[in-house]
Amino acid sequence: MLAEQLVDLARREGAFEADVVISRGVETSTRMANGHFERTIQSENQAVGLRVFVGKRQAIVSFGQLDLEVMQKMAAQAVAMAKLLPEDPCTGLLSPTFKKEKDDCSWHPYLDNLKQQEKHVQEMEQAALEIPQIQRTWSVEASCQATITTYAQQGWVAQKWKTMFGRSVVTVAADKDQMERDYDYSMATNFNHLRDHREVAISAARISASKLGAQTLKPQVLPVIFTTKIMRRFWAIIVSALSGNAVANRSSFLWDAMGQEIFASSLTMTDVPLLKDGLESKLFDCEGQQTEPLVLIKSGVIQSWLLDGHAARRLGLSPQANASRSIGSAPYPTSSNVIVHSGENREKAMRSVEKGLLVSELIGSGFNPVTGDFSYGVSGHFIEKGVVAHSVHKMTIAGNIKDLFSKIRLWDDSETGHAIITPSGMVDELTISGSSGS
Repeated sequence: MLAEQLVDLARREGAFEADVVISRGVETSTRMANGHFERTIQSENQAVGLRVFVGKRQAIVSFGQLDLEVMQKMAAQAVAMAKLLPEDPCTGLLSPTFKKEKDDCSWHPYLDNLKQQEKHVQEMEQAALEIPQIQRTWSVEASCQATITTYAQQGWVAQKWKTMFGRSVVTVAADKDQMERDYDYSMATNFNHLRDHREVAISAARISASKLGAQTLKPQVLPVIFTTKIMRRFWAIIVSALSGNAVANRSSFLWDAMGQEIFASSLTMTDVPLLKDGLESKLFDCEGQQTEPLVLIKSGVIQSWLLDGHAARRLGLSPQANASRSIGSAPYPTSSNVIVHSGENREKAMRSVEKGLLVSELIGSGFNPVTGDFSYGVSGHFIEKGVVAHSVHKMTIAGNIKDLFSKIRLWDDSETGHAIITPSGMVDELTISGSSGS
């Protein structure tokens, strides 16, 4: 196999150890907007990443050709680079624990060809434009990818086979002098698990239209509800803060919080790499470690960091099979499928809100990963007596993630089809800033 051959070439050039990742894939995608096809892609691609170790020095090269001459040249170049770089006492390979030859848990081949994609995007645009107040589509896209990635080091090789299908729509709603844009999408490793493409389009259109007529609220303290989309964004911040690299660098606001009840006691979050049909499911990580579920937060208490081999060595801990890498990068710790446990009944909780703010969009990137402080522009809807009264915009929320998640109450409306599966959340009191209004 070429991956093993490249490892051998690197060792002959003077590498003490080496690992290789080779990605081969095919992709088809079709995109249209405002009645016109903008882009049609049908392509094949391959890329190679070679990492070599000379003592405690490492270097990485990437390239696209797999003939012997190129492989020899790149192996020699990688070894020469490594000899010039500083030592890292925590670098090195792990002994693989995954003993099978192939991970095909996310492999569901299906002929999602250009003809079908063109038909789907036309039907999606038509469905979106049937919703009142939709002026045009911004983009309508259908895509399909199939990738086989080979990982190898001395005496070990395994492959990850994966398919991914997607349908997405961005619509523009208009009313008098106001225009609003929003989106919806569906992704799945199994084509048959995609939401109906017309439903995706209708949903995107309704979301955009619902933002018209927005008002601004006066500054006040209100119950605030975060949709599942917003909760995914907040949980992604927390997942990033649990990265062993960030913890070791003390660049995470949670670096000293292991074993502490930082969050609400109702919060439990688990990394589930073996989730059936999960978007990020995998039987092994890129360092050859067999994966298993990992509880990250239990009853508000941090239980584990996300660890690859390098981060584990820096922290004096054991690897957790959380390593991922791109073709041109060293491994880094990251999550797979994150599942947040559900909470109270959504309908009952919503009925209890006399006046509140439902946040469906965060604007800007006002987050400090070292302190946990945040400040975002928000838009969404004002809630009165448990129902949506009108849309709102030009509002601001600010605070600290630890404080916010120490008070949050989760609902029971989790949505699958995402790498982070979480319900909506609500805090009983949060200060919102605005200029005038209700």
